[in-house]
Amino acid sequence: MNLEWWSKLDSTVAYRHFWSFLRILGVAEFRYKALAQFYVICLTLFVTVYCPIHLLIGLLMLTDTGDFFKNFSMTVTSLVCSLKYFFLRLNLNKISQVIDIYSELDKRASTADECEYFIRHHQRKADSAIKILFLIYMGTNSCAFVAAIVDQRLMFPAWFPFDWKSSSLSYWSALLYQFIGVNMLIVHNVLNDTIGPMSLCLLSGHVRLLAMRVARIGYNKRKSPKHHEDELKLCIEDHHKLLKAFKLLESSISWLQFILFFTSGLNICLSVVNFLFYSRILFDYIYYASLVFSLSMQVFPCYFYGSALQEEFKQLPYAMFANNWVEQSRNYRQDTTIFVEIALKSVTMLAGGIVEINLNSFFAIYKAAYSIFTNRKRLFSSALY
Repeated sequence: MNLEWWSKLDSTVAYRHFWSFLRILGVAEFRYKALAQFYVICLTLFVTVYCPIHLLIGLLMLTDTGDFFKNFSMTVTSLVCSLKYFFLRLNLNKISQVIDIYSELDKRASTADECEYFIRHHQRKADSAIKILFLIYMGTNSCAFVAAIVDQRLMFPAWFPFDWKSSSLSYWSALLYQFIGVNMLIVHNVLNDTIGPMSLCLLSGHVRLLAMRVARIGYNKRKSPKHHEDELKLCIEDHHKLLKAFKLLESSISWLQFILFFTSGLNICLSVVNFLFYSRILFDYIYYASLVFSLSMQVFPCYFYGSALQEEFKQLPYAMFANNWVEQSRNYRQDTTIFVEIALKSVTMLAGGIVEINLNSFFAIYKAAYSIFTNRKRLFSSALY
């Protein structure tokens, strides 16, 4: 047996970037507590709170249609981002419990095939999710920054307690605040948007590993019937752990995804409107095209792995019938019957208790974006005049 894969199997490795970003935001433990608290207060006031407020006040003062659409998109994004960040902080304990469950399930991988499959198809993808989203978001923000410099304006129309047009110092101060503030909001967003797909990816992988373990029970003739019974009971315990992780994860990301579901369509629509009607220079077109892509990537991974998880749970009862249950003891067959009945229950993650986290909801977002786009004049005319 090749034990190289066993030494590498650690699904919690995918969370190392997550905790690194939490440390940047002051959520993780620091050595100097007083300094860390001061840092968190400053970051919360000047970025998490003030950044959405200065955009919102600027939005209420606008009369130009183009500026309104440019500001409205970022205002909604920043408000949602700050709100999601507070939800994340409230659910960190649940996320830690999910990670502990994954650590326990990692130890149950006993063959090279299990470890190789999980690492190639789940662990590496989950580890890459946070990197990919961070690069996409930072690239989009950089395009907005360059467009603002080229056009001699702010990244987004907003309110400042000083006239940013009065001097070069005022202009660069306002522009750099927006750039740094939005970068910090991006860190918020990366945390919020990767914890869901990353955890769902690992959870679906562990469900597949459980199916692989169940399917091979009973075929080793050198093992006693009692050994097969004990192995089945361990698999039932693994299933309970998976369901517990599922419930913890659902309660952790439920409201985050619920907010995203109802705001992503609006943001995609606003980005398309800005791209088609209010872009003036090349970098504007690049920015809004990349923004539409980043908004899609913001929600797609979570819905994709939500569908994948749903399918893995559906396949679990079939894996139970694949094992050699016919030649096993009566107690084994009784336990298998109970296990199958439990596994037959549909497992679908819901956002806010209403919206299913699967690909059907992802396509519903684009349908909503198209509906808003076709009715944009009627919806936004009252806000402008």
